[in-house]
Amino acid sequence: MSKKDREDWQKRKDLEDAKIEPEPWAGMAVHSQNTAKHEFVKFALTYLLDQKDRAWDTECQFSTGRCDVLDLGPEDGKPIVYEVETDVTPTRKREKIAQYAVGPVRDVIVIDPADVPNTFDDALHYLDKHHVIG
Repeated sequence: MSKKDREDWQKRKDLEDAKIEPEPWAGMAVHSQNTAKHEFVKFALTYLLDQKDRAWDTECQFSTGRCDVLDLGPEDGKPIVYEVETDVTPTRKREKIAQYAVGPVRDVIVIDPADVPNTFDDALHYLDKHHVIG
């Protein structure tokens, strides 16, 4: 087994041990109960991660709930959760971080869609500059 294969296996094992079940490259899950802006931000995040050649999943199942976007591809191999939360308060932000900061997850980034520009290119630039790690 190559070093990369061993590292990939260990990353999968770490996720499995934390009861996180990603399906990278499965496509973006859309939920009609979310606002259009919420889904727009999710799509912009996945597009940006895809442009960076990163594996990702949406609505990824954790033992604590489902996160909006799970980034499996940072250089250090530690997953990042992106949560899109409308009108997020400091208390709600702390709750979301506590909910998804489990197992191998390195960071939980909570994004209020109201802060994201409405045009796609501007949204990509904003997310890349202010929220996407690595």
